[in-house]
Amino acid sequence: MEPFGIKETLLATTLSSVLAIRAYKRKSLTFAGAVSAFSVSFLLAGTGLRGLNLFTFYFISIKATKYKVCIRARVSSIMAVL
Repeated sequence: MEPFGIKETLLATTLSSVLAIRAYKRKSLTFAGAVSAFSVSFLLAGTGLRGLNLFTFYFISIKATKYKVCIRARVSSIMAVL
């Protein structure tokens, strides 16, 4: 893949927009955070396949964060009491 070719630019714009809008609507990011996330993800995805590896990391980290949330919340509340 050629960095910042036409296909890469379209792919980067689409993926970056979807991720930034999704995070903003779920209130995971503020508006400024969503704009920053769009900028970084656009630049990374536009550089070719290496940038797409970061999207994979993004989705894996979302799943890992949501994995057993109730257990982590319980542990956090116990730790707060101590």
